[in-house]
Amino acid sequence: MDKKYEIAWRDAQQTVLIVTYLADPLLNDILEANLEALAMIHDAAHEVILLHNGGNHNLETVGIGSFHDLLYNKLPRDSIENLKFIIVLIENNRIRKFAGAAMEILDKLFLRRQIVQSVGSMAEAERLIARAGF
Repeated sequence: MDKKYEIAWRDAQQTVLIVTYLADPLLNDILEANLEALAMIHDAAHEVILLHNGGNHNLETVGIGSFHDLLYNKLPRDSIENLKFIIVLIENNRIRKFAGAAMEILDKLFLRRQIVQSVGSMAEAERLIARAGF
């Protein structure tokens, strides 16, 4: 089966890694993209921002328990030291609010810090990246 995403470095310095979704992703697609991206970030010798660009694609919406079981619970428990934070770009306001709320709760419960930030446009994502000094 073809991947529903592409992963590429935004810059030659490899400071921002972008996952671009090509079709409506299921949580399993997002998990697969995260695992692949985290392996690439692990190999970097400096801090990296991970940007998931969902654009205007629909996201599989499930309850927060399923969001945990199908995504968060399957990610590596050991933190990646050089992962600065994750930006999730979702243009659909309803889906962004749902996903953002779920990620905020799960971040606090399991990661003890807010690592994921959701935005509605690439301009917002670029502002967060610039504020981080990247």
